[in-house]
Amino acid sequence: MKKIFLSSLVGLTVLLGLGPFEFLLAGVFHSAILFYLSRKLKTHKEILKFSFIISFFITIFTFQWVVYSVYLLSGNFIYTIISFIIYVFISNLKIYFLFLILFFSKKRILIIFTFPILFFLTDRFVFQIFPWYYGNLIAGNIYLRQFASIAGVYGLSIIAGIFGVLINLIYIFIKTKKFKFKRVFLIYVSLIFLVISFGIHKVYFSKPETFKIVKIAMIQPATKRASIENKNDENFAKDSITDVFNLSLKSILVENFSLDIIAIPESAVPFHGTRIQSETEPKKVYSKTFHGVVQFLSKYSRATVVYNELDVLGKEKNLISSVIPTKKEKFSYTKRILLPFGEYLPFENYFPFLRELFPEAGNYSSGKYSLNLPYTKQLRTFPKKFDVNVLKQIEKPEILEQDLKSQEDFEERKFLGLICYEAMYSETVRESFQVKPEVNPDFILNLTNDSWFGEYLENYQHDSVVKLRAVEFGKAFVRPTLTGVSTAYNFLGEELVAPSQIGDKTYRILDVPIYYYITPYIILGDGLSYIFIFLLGVMGIRWRKIF
Repeated sequence: MKKIFLSSLVGLTVLLGLGPFEFLLAGVFHSAILFYLSRKLKTHKEILKFSFIISFFITIFTFQWVVYSVYLLSGNFIYTIISFIIYVFISNLKIYFLFLILFFSKKRILIIFTFPILFFLTDRFVFQIFPWYYGNLIAGNIYLRQFASIAGVYGLSIIAGIFGVLINLIYIFIKTKKFKFKRVFLIYVSLIFLVISFGIHKVYFSKPETFKIVKIAMIQPATKRASIENKNDENFAKDSITDVFNLSLKSILVENFSLDIIAIPESAVPFHGTRIQSETEPKKVYSKTFHGVVQFLSKYSRATVVYNELDVLGKEKNLISSVIPTKKEKFSYTKRILLPFGEYLPFENYFPFLRELFPEAGNYSSGKYSLNLPYTKQLRTFPKKFDVNVLKQIEKPEILEQDLKSQEDFEERKFLGLICYEAMYSETVRESFQVKPEVNPDFILNLTNDSWFGEYLENYQHDSVVKLRAVEFGKAFVRPTLTGVSTAYNFLGEELVAPSQIGDKTYRILDVPIYYYITPYIILGDGLSYIFIFLLGVMGIRWRKIF
């Protein structure tokens, strides 16, 4: 019963370590409990059993919204239960491999060094459907999370593993009154001290130069969750476009035509696109009204409009598109990392009947390349009074495309656009950055839709996981969402604007700083973490003792 109780605490600490709570002690004790359990599991059968039990508690406490989303996709309670069991088995395999490798390593390498090494390796290389990392559980602390600018979230996972070892060494000392592994304890405490000292220095004494400010309107239209039956529902499309337009126009007028970017989130106008299709294309997703609204907002406000749309070239594609006031053509990026079930059905090629079980699952194709998209920054603004007659232009998107603004009034720059789920992967985001600051994107813009996952926990968990990209890459991270929470962060992972409330039809205006520097993580990637675990491995081999 003690092991089961501790397993339940592992699940609870994941909940409390992620958003909206982000308690540092939860992440520390999560690591400590895993370390303790790894020493108590004596057989492979026990390892398999308790890995499943821990995964069950993690899912029940922290990711119960997975059950809700699967039910929405299948509409069948039995399929949902079966999918839940499968999800529990495969979603946290990293814990199984952690226990298994520690079990075999006890005879060869000191476990107090192996443990943080495996926190890194299992986080980095074991597949997860909804990727959460041990490092995320301690990233709520502003000083600790600055270490991600050097070693990324996986480097933070190593630090989380070290915390777990330290707590266990203190526990053993209290229990036995014998202070074992004094040198190891001092080494680990010194490392933690250095990491925190680096964070304090960065927060208070190392402010990067702010190159420029970009004024962005984040639109949150709270569009209703779009199911298959809405694809051909004209009223649904009309209401969606109207909400996006009204909120965008309001932000333009309130800011007196000074906006640089209007950012519209994922699925704000679902199932529609703005590429004019030929008569021979079988699937029709083009919306003249949506096309007209996008062109009108850009040309009328003199701002870049960034939005999510659907396109069909073979399979459906999920795009971020950018329309700038100085050019006729739009620029688009195709999402590369697709969400299982939401955007593709795993194993459908081998088991076609799965499509009948999950009719709401997407059938998208992924992009192949990273791409920084253009935007324009106004060099001078032209305020004007609103005339309702200008709204008639929306009906003529082909004419609006010709209404190009003078390039002399704008500076064209680049941003990195990401769609929802793919912002969780540091290594994928890093592909868009180079060592030269002048060629890097100015900020990261993550268009997101969390409406399929409930209206509380997932929204905050998703936000807390991805905001580390701001720290890793030293760039502002802007995250307009469909239903909330819409947020933005500076290079320290601090909020740039008050988060929106879930379910509100609203918008947020923010001044986004452009930072002109290169983080060590951009240069080294996981290199420092590999050096770190190599040194830990060398020390572990040298001190071949065990508890």
